[in-house]
Amino acid sequence: GIIKIQDIFNFLEKNLSTDVLFSIIERSVAEELRGMRDYFGKFQQMLPTIILLIIIFLIVYLVITQGGGETLSHIGEAATKVIPNIGPPP
Repeated sequence: GIIKIQDIFNFLEKNLSTDVLFSIIERSVAEELRGMRDYFGKFQQMLPTIILLIIIFLIVYLVITQGGGETLSHIGEAATKVIPNIGPPP
């Protein structure tokens, strides 16, 4: 037969107290938050590496495009080209 939603609620009401229900919800939310915190922690640890990679990429890009020479004076210029949103937001 067709299971009515009301039947499900009645079943839950008989078998689960609201305390149990809330502890289940609480636990899943807590796990979710912990997962996010771990993710952000990892991201923060990786941030210096990411920035370093961007800088290395910029320097390599400059050496290839400028052929060495006055590379340092062009770093800022290239940075604004490669990372256009580095400046203040409009």
